[in-house]
Amino acid sequence: MPAVCRTRAKYLGRKDSSFEQFNGRVPADVREKLKGEKVTIVLPASGLDPERVITFTLGMFAKVSLHTRDRNSGDVRRAVVRAELAKIYDVARREPTRLSQRQRVALSGEAYRMIVKTYRDEPGTPEMWEGWKALTRAALEGRIAGAPAIPTHARSDDRAAAALLFGPNLTEGVNAMASAPAWEAVALQQRCGMIALHVLRLKGIEIASNQQLDLLKEVARAALEAGWYCKRMAGGDYRPDPNAERFPVFEETPTRVMGAVTFESVVDHWLEHEKGRPSSGANRKVALQSLAKKLGHDDMLRVTGDDVMGWRSDLMNGGKLAPGTIKTRLADVRASFSYAAKRKLIPSNPFDGIEIGFKAERVGTVEARRPYSPDQVARLLSICERETKAYRRWIPLLAATTGARVAEIAQLWGKRVRQVEGVWLLEIRAAEDGGSLKTAESRRDVPLHPEVIERGFLHFVRSVGEGPLFYRKRPSKPPTNSTHPSRFIGSTLGKWIRSQGFTDRTQDPNHAFRHYWKTQAHRHGVDVPTADYLTGHKSPGIGAQYRHIAEDRAALAAAIAKVPVPVLPVRARAPVEETVMEEPMPTVTPTVG
Repeated sequence: MPAVCRTRAKYLGRKDSSFEQFNGRVPADVREKLKGEKVTIVLPASGLDPERVITFTLGMFAKVSLHTRDRNSGDVRRAVVRAELAKIYDVARREPTRLSQRQRVALSGEAYRMIVKTYRDEPGTPEMWEGWKALTRAALEGRIAGAPAIPTHARSDDRAAAALLFGPNLTEGVNAMASAPAWEAVALQQRCGMIALHVLRLKGIEIASNQQLDLLKEVARAALEAGWYCKRMAGGDYRPDPNAERFPVFEETPTRVMGAVTFESVVDHWLEHEKGRPSSGANRKVALQSLAKKLGHDDMLRVTGDDVMGWRSDLMNGGKLAPGTIKTRLADVRASFSYAAKRKLIPSNPFDGIEIGFKAERVGTVEARRPYSPDQVARLLSICERETKAYRRWIPLLAATTGARVAEIAQLWGKRVRQVEGVWLLEIRAAEDGGSLKTAESRRDVPLHPEVIERGFLHFVRSVGEGPLFYRKRPSKPPTNSTHPSRFIGSTLGKWIRSQGFTDRTQDPNHAFRHYWKTQAHRHGVDVPTADYLTGHKSPGIGAQYRHIAEDRAALAAAIAKVPVPVLPVRARAPVEETVMEEPMPTVTPTVG
């Protein structure tokens, strides 16, 4: 309860004000882009508080008074501000949209209707609108270097400003001023920029920079026509304005990525513009390929809710995938469609309104993943021992003796195999050339098993040098969104293990080593916290923060040595000299993005 009170105190008020406040941090990814921008929001009537228009400037924080002392009204208005800001942030994250002439005119119609609606009940005086029209026409024709902004919701009386600029006869004054093309963009931005931006935000559009002036011109023409109509209303003439009929209805056109809204192009768009992890992009593509195989095409625009449910049914009843894999694929595809819809790459999301969750026990599929048995590990390591390709020879042995993920081992560099305090360690880190680890706990030091040293692993490391042990070193500036080559080492190894007769679908060819080591560690007396640290798992409970297991390297080495390396009754070991570094991958690394 005290925590809730502290959170509310952030919003309830300032020391120098009794009004409720909104104070929210502007997201870091859009902060620089929006810094200094003015935001206008209509606060709804609530309780005894009437509707109120607020304008404030964005910086590191969005701070504004909610103009109410009532807590309930404050909560209502705070929710409105939060929702409007979320729209603004979302628009700022989007890629610029190119608008057709019809769309620009339609948007200017939104500005026209906004102006008329604002002033129709109390239009003021005809003289006020004479000043409005003079300033707008002068800005549109490039006759002034700047002009007062057209407000989005508040009233405006431009008569005094116009008289100061143009003299008592406004029409003659405007006509007498020379037109300067250099003034056009600046004056239009000052005069119509605020209302144009407001309309764009209402539609969730980020317009391309080379079209901004074209839109401002259309908005200025619409504002000029609105000024003529409001002047008539100010004189008591409320007959319909024929100019209002010239504005078409705004229709959004789905933006196609690279000419088509294909599954792959949407993932590539996400990788490029959201800086998604290449490994996550690869997973999304695999999931979308499954959907494409079901549908017979890969066009997002053609996918329906029925298509989604049919694919889900096939995944659940196919009997080939574990429940966790099915859930991951559904989540990856849903995330891709959600991204496409939010970025206006597709008009709607077929996943909206659909429940795709399920209970694992209802899935007709294989059993949960199981570990390798000691006999299987012994047989596989015997096969690996006769291999001369480095990734086949060493990665299974390291996985079986450390419990490390194959993806972590595939990223090893020679300089990260080090002796510290008399213990030879594998420093599990993200590869220096753009690799990544699964979690924060994945970064750790794991001692080498004595059997690994005996079989010549250190000799192999010295022969390779300080660089990558199992793949070619990448260039200093790898291609954008390229998949790290260690991923291909892992997938290639898994396929090779399957080809050696390890075809049990309940055992992942790579990950079964990890299950094996964790199981054997328990059987041979390795305590749970130590086993969790060595495998990069997060130990549960607050007590884990007080156990500094990594500092006792001798104890870690003893724990690793507790788990024996299983061997066949008759061992056929390849000479150490035959274990050399051979290129396990094509010289051209496949990329994502």
